[in-house]
Amino acid sequence: MICDQAYASPTPYQIYKVLTFTDFRSAQCVDQRFCAVNVKLTVLHVHSDFLCRFPLSLSVNSNYSIVYEIKLTMFVSSEDSTPSFKGFTLILPAVSVGNVGQLAADLIISTLNMPRVGHFHTDCLVPMAGNNPYSGGGGSGGGAEQLSTNAEVYSHSDLRLAVLQIRTPVLQTKVKSFRKLLVSWIKSSGFSRTVLLSSSHAHHRDDQQLHGTALRYLLSPALQDAEKSLKELGWTELERVCAFPGINDSEKRLYIPGGGVTKGLYTDCCTECVPLAVVLLFCSEGDNVPDTFTLTNHLNDWLHLLEKTPQGSTPWRVPSSWRLLFGSGIPPLLF
Repeated sequence: MICDQAYASPTPYQIYKVLTFTDFRSAQCVDQRFCAVNVKLTVLHVHSDFLCRFPLSLSVNSNYSIVYEIKLTMFVSSEDSTPSFKGFTLILPAVSVGNVGQLAADLIISTLNMPRVGHFHTDCLVPMAGNNPYSGGGGSGGGAEQLSTNAEVYSHSDLRLAVLQIRTPVLQTKVKSFRKLLVSWIKSSGFSRTVLLSSSHAHHRDDQQLHGTALRYLLSPALQDAEKSLKELGWTELERVCAFPGINDSEKRLYIPGGGVTKGLYTDCCTECVPLAVVLLFCSEGDNVPDTFTLTNHLNDWLHLLEKTPQGSTPWRVPSSWRLLFGSGIPPLLF
């Protein structure tokens, strides 16, 4: 991937470093599966090894110099063409307490039979590869031999819904980079709104947060028009807590312990005018399957992803991978 460091060729030919970054927009690229962002490159000489590593359409002038506006983003489509997400709702989890957001994303993908449409190729997440977690479920399922990676995108065109499932933590040194890439991809894809599923340590709640339900929400300024409908559902906004309890009770701050990138991503979306809703649950580590159903049912009350049965329950379908959620069980030979 092109970065802000000089490309060191094994021959005397040298590629100079990236000069400037600008806003996301469409750009012509040989491989149409990649989205593009304007990055101006100046190339003193073109070496064949460069063209092999970066399959781009380049042209050279008489001075052997190039100015080309291209940079590959981390989203890679599973098809020959990049899917359109314009007007879609994006749901993604934060890697947080009890993995509640990730389990909720699993539940949505499995129940709605959402096919995989792409994956993220990034060095910001802990690497991972494994079997298909939704095998046998149809749609997104397929065979168990299908490769699964640390961040994959699933889509449901009829519901105009996309789910980005993040399966591994963000590297500590890459948190800001990951948030920036994520916000850029959300903006360039044209999502109408983004919903971040998260959780926070229950034992860190202050007195006001102990009242009522354990569910909370946050809305960025660009999604404030949804506040009325959430209030009608009886939802509670996440309370700000005292920055210095007992010393200065007038100064409040947003505090989401155990929430991973939740606070930082919310702040970034507020700054970048991205319509974001955070749906959050206070919980503790342990068997978080009941917490997952609580969060997903809460989300369904707003987005109406699935119709309820006459008995009032929602028929969520548990993915096959949950059979090993707590390991493969105790070997009987131990007894």
